[in-house]
Amino acid sequence: MTARPGPPGRKRGGGLVAVARPLDRLTRPLLKSRSAVEATVILEWARIVDDETAANTRPEKLRFAGPRDPASGRSAGTLHLLVAPGFAPVLQHSSRQVIERINRYLGWSAVARLALRQGPIPKVAPPPRPQPRRLAPAEEREIEEATSGIADERLRSALARLARAVKAKAVKAKAVKAKQGR
Repeated sequence: MTARPGPPGRKRGGGLVAVARPLDRLTRPLLKSRSAVEATVILEWARIVDDETAANTRPEKLRFAGPRDPASGRSAGTLHLLVAPGFAPVLQHSSRQVIERINRYLGWSAVARLALRQGPIPKVAPPPRPQPRRLAPAEEREIEEATSGIADERLRSALARLARAVKAKAVKAKAVKAKQGR
């Protein structure tokens, strides 16, 4: 088997490529006005803080200003948060703990203070669940036959639903593998 020649003057690249390079090309336009620290705080907010704080706040921006720490060469910033009006007093009271969680997550003292702006928090809808495929009549009969001997109606119904879900997923998995040539 012979290798096909590439375009003239161009080396053929068959080596490994660091994931950071193509990922950087994709994310740079989206996050070009934000620092890496700011992007991390915005994207990972729900992991950084507790569920109640995540539901009632949204990080808007992180601004670094002021003197730099002589030891690290970095300056601590102000994290601007959009806060649900009823939650603002709670957040003011627990701001020290929130700042500590952020800095612990980032691994350095990136945030020195919080600036709160009250307003409605946009609700993020969960992604829609894909609809399961409809089973063939033969598959439905097979499930009915397999569960017909169960006396408890609730158990029989639950097992039938489980069997339908498993059969629908099993066929999808086979179709994906067939497309991939496995």
